[in-house]
Amino acid sequence: MFRTKEGYWKSDFKIKLNRYQKKWKTTNKREALVSENKWKRMIRASPHLKYNKLTNIYNEPTEMITSIKTMSFEEVGEYMDKVKWQYLRDYRNPPNRWKYISKFFGVNKPISKLTIDDLDRFKEYLISKQYANKTVNHYLSDLKIATELIEIKQKVIFENKLSFEGLRMSVTNGRKVCFSKKEEELMYKTLCQMYKESTTKKNWEMLQYFIINSGLGLRPAEYIYLEIGDIDFENKTITISRGGYNSTKNDLIRTLPLEGIVLKSMKLLIKYALSQNKTIDIINNYNIEDISDIKLIEITSIKEVKNIRINTLTKDTIINRWNKMKIILGWTDKYIYKEYIPYGLRHTVASRLAGQHKWNGYRIMRFMGHKSYHTSLNYIHLDVEDLREGACISNQDLTLITFQ
Repeated sequence: MFRTKEGYWKSDFKIKLNRYQKKWKTTNKREALVSENKWKRMIRASPHLKYNKLTNIYNEPTEMITSIKTMSFEEVGEYMDKVKWQYLRDYRNPPNRWKYISKFFGVNKPISKLTIDDLDRFKEYLISKQYANKTVNHYLSDLKIATELIEIKQKVIFENKLSFEGLRMSVTNGRKVCFSKKEEELMYKTLCQMYKESTTKKNWEMLQYFIINSGLGLRPAEYIYLEIGDIDFENKTITISRGGYNSTKNDLIRTLPLEGIVLKSMKLLIKYALSQNKTIDIINNYNIEDISDIKLIEITSIKEVKNIRINTLTKDTIINRWNKMKIILGWTDKYIYKEYIPYGLRHTVASRLAGQHKWNGYRIMRFMGHKSYHTSLNYIHLDVEDLREGACISNQDLTLITFQ
């Protein structure tokens, strides 16, 4: 028996593997215990009774499970997707995480046999895989929500009372990432040096990644899955419509302008991607390296060409090259209390746009691909120099008086 949030007492017990639950309309524990004992005696006397004879007194229906039922981890995943996950805005992550959870415990293992030791073992496994604390919490949260829901819906009778208390990992928010102009110059020179020392395709593509994301602030997954058909060289625009799961993080599609060095870098990437693709006969008729802008517009409009990816980078490749760059620069997160990660380019672009004339919150939100300008504000980090313009502008015509 336990107390609910409203202060009433609720019975929750098993008799012959059948589970019985009932909320008593009383805040007095002694009265609730007396009523519970009467109910138990009546159940033992009539085990197949569907409704409690005391219903009229307490005006609460009796919730009973009259048969033992269990579900495998795979069946739980299918049920959760049907009743909950498909209605979430971020409907991809929970199912994917559940596949990982099912693989750990066993796809066909009955979830009713879960124990607290199993939960501790799963947490230790996630930590051993060097998952971030926040990610560990996501996995544990999905497992907790699923077990609680199927128990409430009376789909499963758990053999052990599960408790997720104490499993949550502490999450500390580090300093927000935003690069200064000097830091960007150092990073660019280092990436150029890495390419000169080892003229590999990956190092060259990483250099283009830095140039383009310094101007557009794309999410890493959005950049990785860019295709030639996303770029319109005639109107000098790029359309962002996909990410790691064939759509952007929040399913928004946005079109951004291409100008300056970002446009030139994009042309270089596409010319290289076309030169490496020998499967399309139309491409073989052109000298890709010396092709003019007009011919480039014609080629990129061909249906077979549009689906070619403009780069071969992966998330691991980007992180690997980025960490090498940090080692060369001598940057450590612990020493400077600042996370130097690839995602910082996105924060840097948002912060730079905030300092531009006529760039309000709504325009920044559209450029960054957010659904709310409140989210965009979290990406903007201004220093003293950004605040200097326009500061102390009032009462500038006052006359100062020197102390005599």
